Amino acid sequence: MSLFNIDPPELFKNIAQIEYAGKYYDFHNEFNCIKLLFEQGQLVIYMRHLITGLNVSIIFNDVMFNKFLFPFENTTGGSLTIDNLYRGMYEIEGNLFEYDERKRFYYYLEFYEGCNMEFFCGNLQLREE
Repeated sequence: MSLFNIDPPELFKNIAQIEYAGKYYDFHNEFNCIKLLFEQGQLVIYMRHLITGLNVSIIFNDVMFNKFLFPFENTTGGSLTIDNLYRGMYEIEGNLFEYDERKRFYYYLEFYEGCNMEFFCGNLQLREE
């Protein structure tokens, strides 16, 4: 099992397709999301490679949700496909901000099936099992 800390990605760069530690991960085309777990401030997205069966987890630490939409009628086959995952900005009283007072960046996660969430995150990790 390998665990990597990921530096905050470039603003608005879709990290559903990312190269890290010499490996390329295409979470949009080559992986299915098989489970989401939020526990004690940590959001873990469990992914499985469609061909090899490799399990990879995207781990967001120190998470605070701002939005969470999960329409059950749009989910199919017991898995989801990540459409977009990026670090963005959020708005308060007409002003845009990249991070909150605790220096947590703001992320957007959108699934092809219509599920989406917005949240603050202190740091990001990738775990390959």
